[in-house]
Amino acid sequence: MSDRMFDSTVFVESGNSLIEEIACLEDELEVLDEWPRNRRGPIYNTALRACQRAFESGYPLSAARQTFIGFAKSVNILEDVTIPLPWLMGGKTGASGFGCLIGRTMKCLHNDLSSRSEYGSVLGSPAS
Repeated sequence: MSDRMFDSTVFVESGNSLIEEIACLEDELEVLDEWPRNRRGPIYNTALRACQRAFESGYPLSAARQTFIGFAKSVNILEDVTIPLPWLMGGKTGASGFGCLIGRTMKCLHNDLSSRSEYGSVLGSPAS
């Protein structure tokens, strides 16, 4: 398991009105990288610096997560998910949006699992 995974996920509204799961530091950096330049400001810059420091050094992951949450609140994209979501309850998959939301989490795990042959088929390469 990645040492950059969060203890609990954060949910944000993406530009196309979908709710995205932010499960690791790489997810936060991707959201910040995709954020429109004309909407960036001091809170954005603080969140970006905190995430970069956590990525590059021993800056606490929890501090980067909290800073990102502050940014998400300030731009009104933080989603308060207080009820269990269908894909977290083991419900049916399909057109529920499961694939959109799990994609980023799988990306975070990719580097850790890609070297393990038993996970090769999950990551898109045949298992040996």
